[in-house]
Amino acid sequence: MASADYLQTLQRVLAAYAEGELNAAEARERLRAKLQALGLDGGSHALTDPGSLRRLNLILRTQRQMAASAARLEARDSDELADWPA
Repeated sequence: MASADYLQTLQRVLAAYAEGELNAAEARERLRAKLQALGLDGGSHALTDPGSLRRLNLILRTQRQMAASAARLEARDSDELADWPA
């Protein structure tokens, strides 16, 4: 993605999604609206289309999984880390 404007919006929307301020549908709608305003939503179903439902769902799912993994790592105590560092 070459649009800095969209990437800033993406960052803000993903932060709000991670904090629980937006649900997935709201996040997708905000991202789609920004892409349409920039003329970048091609309307296809391909992962190569930044506005496709498949691509937006992939982005949101990946962010949710990364946040869950980070939370699990953060929740580990020091004894557990010493016994199982990997």
